[in-house]
Amino acid sequence: MWPSCDPRKVGIIAKSLMLLFLHDDVIEYAYSKESDTILETGISLDQSYTNRPTPHDPKGSIFAKFVTETLAADPAWGPGMLRGMIAYAKFTNKNQHMTDISFPSLSSYIEYRCADVANDLGAIEGLVVKHCSLTNDLYSFDKECQEQKTAGAMLVNVVQCLKDVLGVSSQTAKMVAMGVIWEVERELASEYDENVALGRWSPSQTLYVERLIEAASGNGFYSATAGRYSKQYMLRNTESCCGSEG
Repeated sequence: MWPSCDPRKVGIIAKSLMLLFLHDDVIEYAYSKESDTILETGISLDQSYTNRPTPHDPKGSIFAKFVTETLAADPAWGPGMLRGMIAYAKFTNKNQHMTDISFPSLSSYIEYRCADVANDLGAIEGLVVKHCSLTNDLYSFDKECQEQKTAGAMLVNVVQCLKDVLGVSSQTAKMVAMGVIWEVERELASEYDENVALGRWSPSQTLYVERLIEAASGNGFYSATAGRYSKQYMLRNTESCCGSEG
């Protein structure tokens, strides 16, 4: 999420993910078109379904409320958001791979239930998360350090960690942190090139990974240019606890 994004839309997106999660749970366990789940009833709002719920239908009341909230938040953005949810629900309805499954033991069930279905992308997702976290830490360190001194805030930052572990100055710790970020970028490039060259990802997975990398790049640009991390910001506030090391 962008720091300056609309809080109302963030809330709507969070609700949509919860609805989709509940819908996916129904699909996973003997899904049927006659299901009374909220989202499946809400899908009836689409013209392709004949039994469309009325505002008085309790089965569709929650989803209908969500639809109203989404459209009110942004009449231009809302319809696309809702259409995307409906498209996802239709796709999962038509592409369910199993309707019954049994397990020889509790441990095998737990392993199945907790497994990440997108594990093929787990490695590169982890690298993106690492890149974003380290980048934010690097550029926000001076501000966080100042807030620790002036407001007693907790300082949890990779630069401080490197200072403590290596016994070096802030400047040296920042250089080490930047080196780690560059290494993560090299790993990202290698992971991407190898998987694309070997055809391990589908076109949609490749697109998803590319967007992840672009998001990491955008986070780097934002962190490097955000006004709240700038020297001017620091000068407008009390003296930084980092002193000449910063």
